[in-house]
Amino acid sequence: MAGQDFGSEGAPSPYEDTLARRWERRRLILTVLATLAGIALALLLGRALRLREQDYAKAQFKASVARWSDSLRRSVTNRVEMVNTIVAFIRGTDLNDRKDFRRFVRQILKGQPSAEMLAWAPRIPAALRDAHEEAIRKQGYPKYIIRQRGDRKQFVAAGKREDYYPILFAEPATANNESLLGLDLGSGAVGRAAMRQAKATGRENLAVYTVLPGDKTGDNLLLVWAAARYESTVTHLKKRPDDQPEADGFVLGAFRMETLAKKWLSLPGHNIPSDIDVYIAMNGKDLTALCTGAQPKPIRDATGASASPPTKTPAGGVLGSEEFQVSNATFTVVYAASSRYIDDWGTWKPLSAVLTGLLITGLAVGYFRLLTGQMANVERRVADRWLELREREHYIRYLVDYTSDAIFLCDQQGKILDINQRSCDNLGYSRKELLSMTVADVEVPVVPENQELPEERSAEENPRTFESVYRRKDGTTFSVEVHSTLMGSGAQSLILTIVRDMTDRAQVEGLLSNNERPLAGMAEQLSAALGNFQTVERLLVSDPETARQSLNEGVRLLRKAMDTGR
Repeated sequence: MAGQDFGSEGAPSPYEDTLARRWERRRLILTVLATLAGIALALLLGRALRLREQDYAKAQFKASVARWSDSLRRSVTNRVEMVNTIVAFIRGTDLNDRKDFRRFVRQILKGQPSAEMLAWAPRIPAALRDAHEEAIRKQGYPKYIIRQRGDRKQFVAAGKREDYYPILFAEPATANNESLLGLDLGSGAVGRAAMRQAKATGRENLAVYTVLPGDKTGDNLLLVWAAARYESTVTHLKKRPDDQPEADGFVLGAFRMETLAKKWLSLPGHNIPSDIDVYIAMNGKDLTALCTGAQPKPIRDATGASASPPTKTPAGGVLGSEEFQVSNATFTVVYAASSRYIDDWGTWKPLSAVLTGLLITGLAVGYFRLLTGQMANVERRVADRWLELREREHYIRYLVDYTSDAIFLCDQQGKILDINQRSCDNLGYSRKELLSMTVADVEVPVVPENQELPEERSAEENPRTFESVYRRKDGTTFSVEVHSTLMGSGAQSLILTIVRDMTDRAQVEGLLSNNERPLAGMAEQLSAALGNFQTVERLLVSDPETARQSLNEGVRLLRKAMDTGR
C-alpha cells in the first residue's frame, strides 16, 4: 500500500469493493447477532424474574413449614399434657372410684376426637393378683381377669410375673375400650420398654402402635405412658417418698394420629394449600400421610398403610421437612408441594419483562443499523491505513535486521528483549537463544587502557559510547564500539544498544602503524635531498663543481627516498 493516495477521489478500487462487501456481510451478521442477543437477554430477564418468584415462593414455603410444624408440636404436646394432667389427678387423690375417674377425664376429652383412650393401670404385685381380680369382679365385672394377648392375638390369662399393670379404668367408655379392661400393659415388648423408661426417667414415654385389639381402621396410634404414684386402698400399698421413682401405676393415652393430624390441619390460621401433601413420622416410623390435593387420592400404599415420604423433590415443586422433639420422641414432618403451588405465586412481571425487552431490542437494532452504516466507511479507511502501516513495518524491520550494526533492546538488568538479524550473524546465536540471555553473557569484561567500565560511568550520561569486546558462540572474541541510549524513565525505562564490529578498523590501523616508520625515513631523506638542492642553487654560480656534486647527491637521496616509499 506504500505510495497510495488515501484521500483521492474517483471510482473505488477492486480492493475497496471487496472491503465494502465484506463490511456489509459483517454488518448483517452483527445485526442478526444483536437481534438474537436482545431476544436472549429478554428471555433471560423473564426467566430470572420467574426464578426469583419461585425462590420467593420456596422461602415462603420454608417459613410456613416451620410455622406448621411448630403448631403440630404444640398439638402433640397438648396430648402429652392430657396424660400428665391425669397423672397429677391420681397423685393428689386416693383413686378407687371409677366414677371419679370418668368425671375428671371426660372434661379433658371434650373437643379431642383424636383421643382414642385415656386409661389407668395400677401396679398389682403377683401376691395380690387373686385379691385384685376378685375385688373388681365384685364391682360389676364378673369376667374380669388380668389378661394378655396370645399368639393369635386373642386374650388369654396373663402369665406369671412379678408385677402386673392391668387396665382398670378406660375412657371414653366405648365397647372397644371396655373390652380392654384387665389387659396387662407389661405383657407386650413395646409396653414393657416404655414403662421401664418412664419409671427410670420419671417422665412420660411415647411410642407408636399400629392398632389396638379390636380396632379395624388400621390407623397408627400414638401411645403415651406416664408413671404415677398414689396411696392405694385397693392394693394396700404404702405411700413412698417422692425421690423414689418406683411407680404405683401408669396412665396410658392412645391417640389416633390421622385424626390428630386432620384436626391439626383444620386449625384456624394454618391455611395449608391444597397442593401440599404432609407425611408424619416418629422415631423413623411412618405414622400418617395426608393428601391435601396434590395427589388424586389418599396417600396409601398397596397394603392400605400410610405411604413413606418422597426422597426427591417433586417435578417443578418443592420439598421441605422439619423435626421437633417431644419427650423421648423425635417427630419428622415432610411437606411435598406440587408445581401448582409454585405456579400460584407467579405474576405477570416475567411476561411484561420479556415484551419490554423485545421492544427495546427492536429499537436498539434499528439504531445499530444506522450507526454501523456510518461506521463502515470509517472502518474501511482504517483497514487501508492498517495495511499500509503493516507494509511499512515490514520494510522497517527489514532495514533494522540487515543494517551493518547489531542492535539490542534490553531492560535495566541487561536482559535481552529484542534483537536484529545482524546480532545473530555477528554472535553466531539463534534469535531464540539470544532472547534467553543477557548482555553479560556475550560481553567480555575487558577494560581497554584509559577506558573506564561502562557501569562506572554516570547514570545521567545518556547517550554514551564506549569500546568493549564481545564473545561469539564459538568462543572467539572481537572488538566492538557500543552506543547505548536510555529510553523512557523510571521502572519502565529500556536501553537501546547499537554495537559496531571494530575488526576491519583495527586491521586498517595496524597497517598504518606498520608503514609509519618507512614513511618517516623517507621524509628525512626527502628533507636531506631538498637541502642539497638548495645548496646547488647557492653554489651554481660561484662554485659549479661543488654545485654539480651536491646535485648528484640530492638526486641519489631522492631516488633512495622513492625506493623507501615503495
